[in-house]
Amino acid sequence: MKIAIRTDNLDDLLKAKAKYGDKALILAGGTDVNVKRNRGLIGPEVIISISGITDMKGIVPEKGKLVIGSLSTHSDIENDAAVKRRAFPLHMSCAAIGSPQIRNTGTLGGNIGTASPAGDTLPSLVLLDSIINVMSIRGTRKIKAAKFFTGPGKTVLEKDEIIYSVEVPLGYTSSNSGFFKLGMRDALAISVLSVAWYFDKNGTVGLSFGGVSPVVKRILVKQGLSETAFRKKVSGIISPIDDIRAGAGFRRGVVTDIAFKVYRDGGI
Repeated sequence: MKIAIRTDNLDDLLKAKAKYGDKALILAGGTDVNVKRNRGLIGPEVIISISGITDMKGIVPEKGKLVIGSLSTHSDIENDAAVKRRAFPLHMSCAAIGSPQIRNTGTLGGNIGTASPAGDTLPSLVLLDSIINVMSIRGTRKIKAAKFFTGPGKTVLEKDEIIYSVEVPLGYTSSNSGFFKLGMRDALAISVLSVAWYFDKNGTVGLSFGGVSPVVKRILVKQGLSETAFRKKVSGIISPIDDIRAGAGFRRGVVTDIAFKVYRDGGI
């Protein structure tokens, strides 16, 4: 018999996760989870609804970074002035998600926890060296976004841990960074591929790529490479696959084209 739990209390959530472990599914916005449940792809024994936990919401500025609660919605992040002004790739990636209804409901923690290679926020989080704070009754851990994902749908989360918040470094503006998503239509599209980037004052270009590898890949490239050398560097770190949205060859060609345009021109 399945168990449904609703809690507005962080301590109760941690106790429930410790008790039920990986038998429990955390339900926040439900924009990813409910689709999988409706398709019969997942059937957890325990569902823990956590949308009312205020401790896991909000965007708080700290020195050199923003701390974003995992239950903050994509709309919360998209519309936050500090994110838009100083963490621009994350602003753009949240703005690219689904429809207004999905952005108003879906959460940052849910997008991270789903761990899809096509997850829209993941390239920006990895690119910006974000830290994912996870919590259990045993304590807390800080994990770099680049180390958090281990494969499609897989992370380093232990069975009793939850994603509590994300620390996003600041300093990435619309003039030195960005995000581009390619879908098969203009709206409500799952990403075929995506690219996030920044240029720093030392002449280094950071790029990260979604939808072209089992996990998001990130590279740092000094300016001044030839086109051939740059394309070889990008192509060497990705491993796209064929699926219903696009072929591997298409993904490889397009993502290297986009990356080189960014590298050469400073953006899309």
